[in-house]
Amino acid sequence: MPSVLDNIRYALRGWRRQPSFVVIAVATLALGIGVNLVVFSLVESLVLRPLPEVDRADRVLVSKRNPLSYQAYLLFTGRQHAFEAVAAWQEATASLFADGSAAPVEALFVSQS
Repeated sequence: MPSVLDNIRYALRGWRRQPSFVVIAVATLALGIGVNLVVFSLVESLVLRPLPEVDRADRVLVSKRNPLSYQAYLLFTGRQHAFEAVAAWQEATASLFADGSAAPVEALFVSQS
């Protein structure tokens, strides 16, 4: 009965006779393991891992960076039924007058929700 050392010697002799076969076999194994790793990582991150907990998940802030006209805001708030309340805001720069001098301040115009 052949021993483990005999099997290793036989494999090494075969590798010396056909090195291209060894390169192709190792490359195929590496590619297969790499593809399996990528697919499992995607499935694990998108499907298996639970979503993180969010404080006050009953409140949602949806921000739209593009300017929205006041008429479009009114139309949106009248037609939406998914949210309890909708508010709009716009950043601005204003002047604060005190003691005869003015200072620029950041202001925020906010709609009534």
